[in-house]
Parts: sequence; structure tokens; C-alpha cells
Amino acid sequence: MLLQELWLHKLQWDEPLPSQLSSRWLIIRKELTSLRKISIPRWYNTWSSSTVEFHGFSDASQLAMAAVVFITVHGSNGTTISLVCSKTKVAPLKRLTIPRLELTAALLLSRLMQYVQATLKLNVTATHLWTDSVVTLTWIKSHASRWKDFVRNRVSQIQELTANAHWKYVPGTSNPADCASRGLSTAQLQSHSLWWTGPPWILTPEAWPSQPALSDELSAHEARPGIALHAAASQPDYHWDLIYRFISLLGKRRRKTLDLHSALEEARFFWIKATQAAYFTHEIKMLTANSRLPTAHAFSRLTAYIDAQGIIRVGGRLNQSALAQDSKHQAILPRHSQLSTLIISHAHLRTLHGGTQLTLAHVRQSYWIIGGRAPDCTRWEFNPPGAPHMGGKWEAVVKSVKFHLRRTIGETLLTTEELTTLLTQIEAILNSRPLEPLSDDPEDVSALTP
Repeated sequence: MLLQELWLHKLQWDEPLPSQLSSRWLIIRKELTSLRKISIPRWYNTWSSSTVEFHGFSDASQLAMAAVVFITVHGSNGTTISLVCSKTKVAPLKRLTIPRLELTAALLLSRLMQYVQATLKLNVTATHLWTDSVVTLTWIKSHASRWKDFVRNRVSQIQELTANAHWKYVPGTSNPADCASRGLSTAQLQSHSLWWTGPPWILTPEAWPSQPALSDELSAHEARPGIALHAAASQPDYHWDLIYRFISLLGKRRRKTLDLHSALEEARFFWIKATQAAYFTHEIKMLTANSRLPTAHAFSRLTAYIDAQGIIRVGGRLNQSALAQDSKHQAILPRHSQLSTLIISHAHLRTLHGGTQLTLAHVRQSYWIIGGRAPDCTRWEFNPPGAPHMGGKWEAVVKSVKFHLRRTIGETLLTTEELTTLLTQIEAILNSRPLEPLSDDPEDVSALTP
């Protein structure tokens, strides 16, 4: 405790101590010489025929926590009680309530008792653990899940470490651990019978303190808030039932031919509508009721509408253009959905691991992912004509060709026909890449390409 208080003063190693701390240290140093008068017997008077019991006590104050373990031996020569060991710990700097400190002291006792039993390896008939905190007893004797995280974690450890022990209440005046948590001088320690032999009634079970009734009211402030659940019947989704039936039937039968285009289109429309229904519930209600969305909403800028198939699409003035329907009115998708991730991944593979602009241009042919593009800026610094290694546009194109080749081939050896086919595909990709940053304006047509 003195060292903790010294640390709180934030003194440097060469600074003198304040007078208050200095006087306390001088008293402690003077009393250190008296410790030679204290001796602790190493033998606990145990025989093979002896009956051994352990008694542990825990206590806490605002300054420290303490745990002490006694051993009682019942043999032919009578009954003896001895101090086995003790352990103290300073209270944390972050102030805790007394019940929480008492619970931490109980955990300290549980660990100390486990250590003593594992070290002595005696045949113990009973283990009794005592605390003067009724709140701590209530916590320990209840299920750990009832309490908040701080209490729950420590109670679960205590219950695991002391599964075969009996927790009991002891008055504070009869608790030997109180001597360690509050401190004793050397003179007091030499003749303090409560510390060396425990409370006088410990050898007489009939004289043990009566146990108080445990009430949850004392520890209600650490109870975990309850969750009220209400069961309600939900309307089954016909589409999901149809999907499960289709998957089940598909695994039982084999077909030689399959209309892939129509089946894939139906599946694509279904997942688009399912994703929109999951992420745009409020927007669908507003659009269905012909209500106006806020001006700052992304749907207002996109002039979104619901088509005949129930898909939310981008509006605009491209109805009379020669573009495909998906390119004129892209399906709107949320940014963080799994479907959007799969669509972007597919476009990334189709463009042979192309960059952001190329991938986004491919996605915008059929879909409009909200927030799918982060604005970026490209600055060119051209080189002298006689330094091709510092080239501008042409070196960038060469770099792009190598980029796609490296991502696609890796270390694979290709034939002449395979390499020619791959270069032709890369040429088509480079000639279809956008030459300018893509616009977020839904009424802009496809970006200018080579």
C-alpha cells in the first residue's frame, strides 16, 4: 500500500519523500528488526490416520484485499489448527465498490486454496471458505449468468475452482483476513491470536456463526437486465419454400438439357428483389405509395422507381436510347450486401482482374450499387521523348497489358494459340475501359472508351 501511494505521487528516483510518507517508512523499517521474533512451524501435526480440513477466509477494504488459509487436524493426540499461508493484494487504482472488492478477494482465496491443496497433496475431508460479505455469498451461490460481466466472470471462476468447497458467512470481527486487509504492526502481529489460530469457535462446528438468509435485493444492482421476448407467428415466405423444394428435387433428378438463360434470369431477378426487400424496406413502402423521399436520399438523385417485375431501378431520360434495358435502368443494390459483393467479384474476374474504373464500368452495365465508387484523382507527369522508360500513356498501356497477363497466366506455359486468344481478350478489355472517371449521374451514358 505504501508503494502504491508512493507511485501515485509520481516522484522521481532522486526526489525526497514527503514528510508523511517518510515517517511511515521509518516506522516500517524500525519494525522490520522485530520480525526475527516471529516463527512459523513447518509441521502441521498430520499423520496417516489424521482427519484434515481446510478453512479459508477472505476480506477486502478500500486499500487492500486478503486471503488466509488454516488447516485443522483431528487425530489421536487431539485437534490442532495452524496457519498455512496467506496472500494480500492492493486494491486497484480504479475505485471499485466494496462488494466488488469482496468478490475479488473471494477469487483470490479460491486460487490460494487451489494452490495449497495442490502443493500439500493431503487427503482433505472438507473445505470451508468464509467471507463477511453477504452480497458476495449471494453472487457465488447463484448462477453466474444472472450477473453483469464483472461479477459473472469472477463468479464463474470461483465456482469452477471451489466446486467441492462450502462457502459460509463469518462476522467481520471474527475474520482473520481482516487483519491483513487493514494491516497490523509487528507488535500487534506477534500476539494476535485471531491471525495465528483463527477464530476460537472454528474447532467447534456447533458454535459456528449462523448463516443469514440470502436475498437478491442486496445484489440487484449487479443483475443482468432481463430480455422480454414476444412470440409472434410469421407469414411463411412462399418463395423460400419454392427454393427449398427446387433444391430438393434438383438433387433427385438429372436432366440432359437445361434452359440456362431463362433459369439464370429468373434466379437473378429473384435475388435482386430479395436483396432489395431486405435492405430497402422503407424505400419500397414509400415508392409503392408514391410518396416523396427526402431530397438528400440517394433514391431521389437516382429518380428511382419500381418496374413491373417489382425491381427498384434507376430512372432518368434514357428511355428512348438504343441501350439494353439493364443499361438504361440499372437495378439499385445496397453497398454492403452479399449480392453486391458477388456481382463485383464476378465483374473483377470478367475483366481479368481489372482496376476499379474498369470493374465499376462493367458493373454499371446492369447494376447501380449505391456508394460503389470512391472518387480518386490521377496526375500525369510526362517525360522527355528520348526516355521511353519514363513514358506516359503508352507505357501505361504496356503496364496494363502486363498487369492482365501477370494476373491471368502467372507461371503457366501457354501455346501460341492460347497466348494469341488471351492477348485478343486483353485487347478487347483495354479498348473497353473508360478513359475518364465514371460519373455518378444516372443520366450519363456509358463512359467514353478507346
